[in-house]
Amino acid sequence: MPRRSTPTLALLSAALITGCPTVQPEQPTTPAPVEPAAAPTKASEPAPTKARAPAPAPASAHEPSAPWTLHYHDGSNNGTIFSRASAGADVLFEYNPMTPEKSSSGTYSGGAARTGVATPTQVAALWELVAKLEGATEAHAEGRRMGTGSLRISTPEGERALLIRAGAELSELDTLLKPLQGR
Repeated sequence: MPRRSTPTLALLSAALITGCPTVQPEQPTTPAPVEPAAAPTKASEPAPTKARAPAPAPASAHEPSAPWTLHYHDGSNNGTIFSRASAGADVLFEYNPMTPEKSSSGTYSGGAARTGVATPTQVAALWELVAKLEGATEAHAEGRRMGTGSLRISTPEGERALLIRAGAELSELDTLLKPLQGR
């Protein structure tokens, strides 16, 4: 039986504690068989090489090439981080809620912290909505105020940030993320 890594155990523990339905156990992988290279026919000819299979396509046409990280803070400053470490890898999420100790009211709580694995459908919907938000310039905000959402996307090509005013666009993103956040 393969030994589980510490991050996997942490995800499974979080699932047991929070009842998170999106956490999937790591599946053991079997190494692909290695085919021996054909012998060269002449000393000057290189051995033929087998073509590699292309990396799986992103979940959405709007998803950037991996590795990427998306940081989102909603209007109450609850934070959710999504990341894909490499092409074809799972998209992990981490929900870091606002706590009464950190809130301006001293009483607000965004719930319990959670970690898990987003489904391909959730990832595709997330990137479709991010593209929509980036194009909705009328919903963009100049500064971060209470009720304003914040997106920061990091990719190998660089980093970009976006502030979104409270409204229908921000509500749509919050609604998409609530099941992952356990709210």
